Amino acid sequence: MKALSITAAAALFSSALVLALFAFFCVFNTGVHSLYEFPLDDAWIHQVYVRGLITDLMPTYNAGIPEAGFSSPLWLLVCMPGYLISSLSGSGPVVTAKINSMILAAIAAAGAGRLAGFFTRDTYAGIAAAAALLLSPGFAFSTVSGMEVTLAASCLAWAFVAWLHGRRISAGVLFALSALARPEAAVIIPVVILFELFPASRPLRDRARGAVFILLPAAVFASAWIVYNLSVAGRSLPNTFYVKATAPAGSNAIEYFISRVVLGYGILPAAGAIAAGLAGAFFALRNREKRTPALAVAAAGAAAVAGVMFTRRFEISVSYFMARYYYPFLVFWAVFTGLGLQITKKYLSEKTGMRPWTAALLPLVLFIGVSVPGLIRARDSYAAHCSDIYALHTRVALDALEKVPPDAVVGAEGAGSIRYHMPNFVLDLVGLNASVLSDVHGDIALRSCIQAGYRPSLLIIPDNWVSAFKPVFELEPVQVYEVRNWSVVDGKGPRRVQMLKSAVRPGFYEACRQRFGPGSKSR
Repeated sequence: MKALSITAAAALFSSALVLALFAFFCVFNTGVHSLYEFPLDDAWIHQVYVRGLITDLMPTYNAGIPEAGFSSPLWLLVCMPGYLISSLSGSGPVVTAKINSMILAAIAAAGAGRLAGFFTRDTYAGIAAAAALLLSPGFAFSTVSGMEVTLAASCLAWAFVAWLHGRRISAGVLFALSALARPEAAVIIPVVILFELFPASRPLRDRARGAVFILLPAAVFASAWIVYNLSVAGRSLPNTFYVKATAPAGSNAIEYFISRVVLGYGILPAAGAIAAGLAGAFFALRNREKRTPALAVAAAGAAAVAGVMFTRRFEISVSYFMARYYYPFLVFWAVFTGLGLQITKKYLSEKTGMRPWTAALLPLVLFIGVSVPGLIRARDSYAAHCSDIYALHTRVALDALEKVPPDAVVGAEGAGSIRYHMPNFVLDLVGLNASVLSDVHGDIALRSCIQAGYRPSLLIIPDNWVSAFKPVFELEPVQVYEVRNWSVVDGKGPRRVQMLKSAVRPGFYEACRQRFGPGSKSR
């Protein structure tokens, strides 16, 4: 019987492990909402735009109005088939979106295994690399998140597989797609181009052609994305960039990376991954024939981490919501971790006289053992995230359906699940899904006038926002929602959201018209 290839073995192992993770996180879990709720409101926002693509043939947030409130256009396209299936079956999009994430996690893990196989012909290294990726607690969380993390990871893994095997056109397309899945992946493309141009052993013409093949798809896709944003919002980047860039990029970046990404799920899983990864990197860099590809993989991972660090600000108390930006790039470290476990197996077999099966199982069993505490912490966090999203977003949206007629305007701070579940025009008060607000994010007076111009009759906002809205609106409390320990942000006590009937205070909008003019970006 012919032995399985590295890719096939990694794919089979990955599929089995992904199914086990799904059961661990979603089925055999104490969180009652772990299966039928998303862990982040951002996942609901993506589903809103997926619905817009299907119903309006464009990514709309409110019906018929295209917006620039999403940063992963490829994830919208990937989610469309699942959304259609869920619509035909009469169910929501949560399970199908999570299945998308799971399938892509298996594809990413198989890609990591294939990359490890590039550095050694040992099938064990491929299986170990796949395990290292999927057993990373943050990536395991992402596997069932319904978010784009696994999509970006799969594109990157197979882009490197194609590139290292000389398929530069395929690699260029996959690198470009990875940037459409997660914009930070774009910083990897210049790194790959530098390594493409570097080896003097190849004719300059071939190197230049290879660099063009890598760059051209990214340039085309990026141009299309920029044109869309310019046509919809008048700026080259999505609304999210302008709204979230209110503090210096890189704020708390190193501290956040160490505390939340490296040590976020405990010292034990971090120590195991670091030790195995460093051993694998040392092995790969010692091999003269594979040294340059190993440097390319390492440089790509480092560039991606730096790209995330210094393009956004970080709040130490925020957990998965911000840490997820790093997780697609774990695929590079997983390759070296797999090599490290393979070296350990080889050492045990050759130097200690241990039987081959024992030598093969022992490193994997130990790695799984040190990963389990982190996976348990990730599972508990996942359950809490799902429960809190239901309590502060989905349940509120379902209650709000009974409070206002379908033609009323609703203003909301958490505008994903609320917009998905309500037929109303929803004004995203933050501006993430309202370019007219993101454009004036720093001008509080103009923002208030624009918000008043939409005349929302219901506001769904955090407790600490109420005082800021009182000068603009007459507010009548309807209901208060609370969770004791908000999972998205640690250490800030209860999270309270209020639903309030609202009406613009007499004379306020007229004062806005006098100050900013009749065409002051209002509805």
